[in-house]
Parts: sequence; structure tokens; C-alpha cells
Amino acid sequence: MAFEIGEQLGWKIPDAILCPTGYSGIYIGLYYGFKELVNHGVINKIPRLIGIQSEAVSPIYQAFSQKAKEVEEVPSKTTLAEGIACVKPVRGKRILEIAQETGGCFEIVSEKEIMEGWEDLARRGIYVEPTSAVVVKAIDRLHRKGLLNSEESIVLILTGIGLKATDTLGKYVNAGNE
Repeated sequence: MAFEIGEQLGWKIPDAILCPTGYSGIYIGLYYGFKELVNHGVINKIPRLIGIQSEAVSPIYQAFSQKAKEVEEVPSKTTLAEGIACVKPVRGKRILEIAQETGGCFEIVSEKEIMEGWEDLARRGIYVEPTSAVVVKAIDRLHRKGLLNSEESIVLILTGIGLKATDTLGKYVNAGNE
């Protein structure tokens, strides 16, 4: 994914990349991909990697916020962002190290914000699963905290098509119209 982002942007690497984060495969993969590009002299920096979690299940965000060295297990809860509902990532320590190394961080979004993000994307003709939608409203939170600014180039990772969650989304959309 890092190679694709680099190529699509003409090797002008973004300042930050926001991605849904559960077990953190994408987060870690982005890091190693960009690191390889730096090591081969293709680019000169790794972007800040910012992982986004559902407020309902956010062990990495909690560990990062508490400046912990390890990610502790959290209770399992229901969330629209089923694809990142991981109560204890197996590579928690490495994930926290990568955030430190890249100047990245972690943020959470509420269930309401996940739905609003999904609706924002749907209005633009982008049909994603709710897990992907976590990145949309996270921008607002990060901006308010001074962790992103409007001058930066930012890439949002959208991980899955909405067809994977049509039944779930239908329940929420129909409930909102009643």
C-alpha cells in the first residue's frame, strides 16, 4: 500500500496517513513499506501514521494516550466498525513504537461519528463499510487537538466496500428514517 500511495502521488509523500486500526496490519504494513522506500532512497521520510479506532473498542488509543509501553486488553463491545473491533492486538508494543517513530498517534470516533462519516462518503458516491468511515470524522477531532492542520497533505485509507456491511447499514439507515 505504501508503494501504491507513493507512486500515485508522484513520490511526493503525504504529511500524514489516517487508517482504520484494529489488529493493525495496515498500520504496520504502511510503516514497513515506507521504511523500505526510505532505505532505498526513493523517498526521504515516513509520513506520520495515525491509527483510528472506534471509541467502543480502543485498546491502542487508550495505551497511547496513557503513554503505556504495552497494549492491554479492553472489554468487547458492539461497534459499527466491526473490522477493527480488536480487544487486544497481538503486536501492541510494536504498534506503539511505530507511532512514536513516525510522530504519529491514535484517535477514536464515536458510533455517531462513524455513521456521519459513512453518510458523508455515501453522499460523494463512495460506498464503504463503516470500518472505513472512521477516518472521516477523525480529521475533525485531530484538527481540534492541533494534531493536523489544513496546510498538510493527508491520505485517508478506505479499507472495504459497503457491500460487506449492507445488512448492518440497512438497519441503521432504516432506524434513522423512522
